[in-house]
Amino acid sequence: MNRRLRQLRDVVWSRAGAACAVFVSTAVLFGPSLRFGSVLLDDDLYVFANPLVLSGLTAEGLRAAFGAFHESLWAPVLWTSYMLDVEVFGTAPWGFHLTNVLLHAANAALAFLLLRRWTGRTWVVAAGALFWAWHPLRVESVAWIAERKDVLSGFFFLLCLGAYDRSVRGPDRARGWLWASAGGLALGLMAKPMLMTTPFLLLVLDVWPLGRWRADAPGRWKRLGVLAAEKWPFWLASAAAAALTLGGHAVQGGLHESGLGVRAARALIHPVYYLWRTVWPRHLAVLVPDVAATWPLVAGALLVLALLTAFLWHRRKAWPGGLVGWLWYLGTLLPVGGIVSFGVQSRADRFTYLPALGLSLWLASGWPLPGKRARLWGLACAVALAALAGATARQLPIWRDSGALFGRTLVLYPGQPVALLNAGVWHFGRGELAEAEQMYARLLRQDPDQRHALGNLAHIWVLQGRVAEARRLLEPERERADAHWLVPGTWGMARLHEGQPAAALPHLRESLARQPDDPGMNVELLRALYEAEDAPGAAAQAAHVAARFGPAYPALAALQSYYVQRWKQHGARAYAWRYFERLAEREPRNVAVLNNAAWLAATDPDTPPDIVAAAVRFAERAVELTQGQNSAVLDTLGAARAANGDFAGAAEAAEQALAAAPPGAPAEAIGVRLRLYRAGQPFRE
Repeated sequence: MNRRLRQLRDVVWSRAGAACAVFVSTAVLFGPSLRFGSVLLDDDLYVFANPLVLSGLTAEGLRAAFGAFHESLWAPVLWTSYMLDVEVFGTAPWGFHLTNVLLHAANAALAFLLLRRWTGRTWVVAAGALFWAWHPLRVESVAWIAERKDVLSGFFFLLCLGAYDRSVRGPDRARGWLWASAGGLALGLMAKPMLMTTPFLLLVLDVWPLGRWRADAPGRWKRLGVLAAEKWPFWLASAAAAALTLGGHAVQGGLHESGLGVRAARALIHPVYYLWRTVWPRHLAVLVPDVAATWPLVAGALLVLALLTAFLWHRRKAWPGGLVGWLWYLGTLLPVGGIVSFGVQSRADRFTYLPALGLSLWLASGWPLPGKRARLWGLACAVALAALAGATARQLPIWRDSGALFGRTLVLYPGQPVALLNAGVWHFGRGELAEAEQMYARLLRQDPDQRHALGNLAHIWVLQGRVAEARRLLEPERERADAHWLVPGTWGMARLHEGQPAAALPHLRESLARQPDDPGMNVELLRALYEAEDAPGAAAQAAHVAARFGPAYPALAALQSYYVQRWKQHGARAYAWRYFERLAEREPRNVAVLNNAAWLAATDPDTPPDIVAAAVRFAERAVELTQGQNSAVLDTLGAARAANGDFAGAAEAAEQALAAAPPGAPAEAIGVRLRLYRAGQPFRE
């Protein structure tokens, strides 16, 4: 038995066995993210509303990926990976999450194999790799579909380092491995250009662990020049990536520069900030405000960096991995350290994805070798890893949907503008107009110049039927050159609600001229043309809607179903009801229009009282048109009267419906509703 246990131990602690254990445990820890959806933070722009990706892997898509900037990035490998996901898994979020999890688990195993090769240790290196892979700072990079950039570029980065190690330490020192390493870097840069400092890291690795340069060797400076020159493919790839990145962000408006002093201060503060977050990873959020670059903070950060660097330099001979890991951390962090600001954030958890591997190298190379206190060290390590795994398991659910993500951010940073705006968009999409209105109002109170929030708030008010308030809010905006595209569109919708479709047309067209791909505004234009009795224009717009947006936004004959969707999914009861009223005016003998609208209003518990009263009138007209012989119409009248508080009248209508209904399921359903009315309860659907 002891022999078998020893054999099992040897398998587990072998290089392959430990790598598999690292891979599987990491995949299991992050596995719950496969149940998550997408979030309203770049996921739509990168994947779910990106025609480049949704078409799958096609020759045309590949040409577009390699031939142009998308979202300020030239990242063809990133877009290709998303296309492959669509080909294999379809467009369901779980497939994209699965790829992210597998890439991260593979990166953890590759990190283990590299660190073991460089240090010769197994369990210490496994602990270091897991310290990196299980840390809650990794959650943002793995659970966020749009942040595929980190796990994908990290995969090619680690392959690059492994191939480089093989090229200089392999038995034949094959030149092909050097080219494979350069190819890995190129692919990584085409996923995320953050790898542009990799050539410098390779020079550092030449010192340790590769031992290709010694400070006390004769001709050391000439040797350093030779080592730098041999890396010309790496320098070239990095320079090209830097130029493309700066160019893409400058052209597409993603480059946000502050003064040189502020950027230099950030470059000093952020490495210390991320170190602290690594040691104490609490209160993590996706949208972290910029740190105030005060002189005391800059001086403190400079002191910490200087002391750590001096200590590791002093210990470089006894502990070379410590200095190399520190330089790895600082060097890979430099592109996102604040010297250049891309997008809306200068600091974020995801920026630590590859730099933190340097800290794992630091840990793995300096951890005391097993001795008398081996069990104590092992216990401490196990406790630390368990704590990290627990923190990651608690952090993961924050990414399950936009509500959880932005809710967490607003708990920690109540005034965060992007979180407020996107939380409003999320609530709106769920039909929670009151909650969305609250988010936009909070944002406008702290920043009245938020054009997007203003347009969205006015849009909500129109959908709620608060047209006069919306017009007062929009009036000052209409002449502004930087007004949000929703401003003219919402103004047009307000005119539609007021029964002036001809006056709405120019405003809706102005909105669509600025945002031609918005499906909702295209349908509003179709409605305006229809109500303005412009038959040719309505037919042309109907054909455009059907061709551009497909069956999800059907043409003229199904406008009614679109406004039913507005009612149910967006909570736009007042605005949708006004459409039903206009439709009933145009088609006064259309029983289906009257009956369907009345049923919708009567069975919704959130229907405003004035619309419930109007629904009773709709149902009464439908009963009159069918001469009281249609059981479905009588059933609707009963539901409408009950919703209006007239339970005696509701029971009378239900009894008539039951008498006219054929036997079977319809009669049984009416009977259930009749019992509710007799008990003084309305029917809710």
